[in-house]
Amino acid sequence: MILSLSSIHFLFRFCLALIPTILSFVLYLAPKKGSKLESEKYRNFVLQKLFNNSLFLTVGGWATFLSDNYIWIIIALSIGGLSFIRDLNVYIFKIKKVIDDNARVEELILTNYDYIYKVFKKSGSLIEFSQNIGDKLKLSNEVMFNLYNNFRSYEEKRYEESDTYSAGNNSELSEAYSILGISKDDSIDDIRKAFREKAKLMHPDFTKRQDDSGFKKLNAAYQLVLENKGYK
Repeated sequence: MILSLSSIHFLFRFCLALIPTILSFVLYLAPKKGSKLESEKYRNFVLQKLFNNSLFLTVGGWATFLSDNYIWIIIALSIGGLSFIRDLNVYIFKIKKVIDDNARVEELILTNYDYIYKVFKKSGSLIEFSQNIGDKLKLSNEVMFNLYNNFRSYEEKRYEESDTYSAGNNSELSEAYSILGISKDDSIDDIRKAFREKAKLMHPDFTKRQDDSGFKKLNAAYQLVLENKGYK
């Protein structure tokens, strides 16, 4: 059965409305991790931008379908359609893999923070640190270089900062627990989990902020609590 021109025209207008509607639902329902990692936040930003542009196409498509006037889809394409196609192409073919890799590395670092710090304390050089870390975590040379220099910078400033804590001072210990958002009865696993969650919000490597005093204060509090618990 051969469709008439009017039927083809109807189906074409219907597809102009239906396809962007499906895209909008898919993007709206796309999982958006609540993580504070920079990679995941950027992924959520890109997905939100794609969703916003798909709404223009949806509105323009249905306006065209209902009014039989193609000016609406032309307006929608000029406002959001071309931007949607460009961003989708960049996301899929250029940055998705980078985001996935960065998210994996960031989560790997925060999950193994205690181990990495212990290796740093035992390592006498960047080469030794890289060899020990690389054997277990398989991080790139650039990541290990940044980690080593950051730890070394924190250690050099540790005793120079006025907000650095010393073991045995009850008031400072109480404040350390407060900074971490934990109680003295919490387990070591709870303490480490609290530190990792707050580190995601403060670590300069992930937040891109110049001021790292908040993370240094958090790290000092964490080291004090571990020492007090006998894990140093």
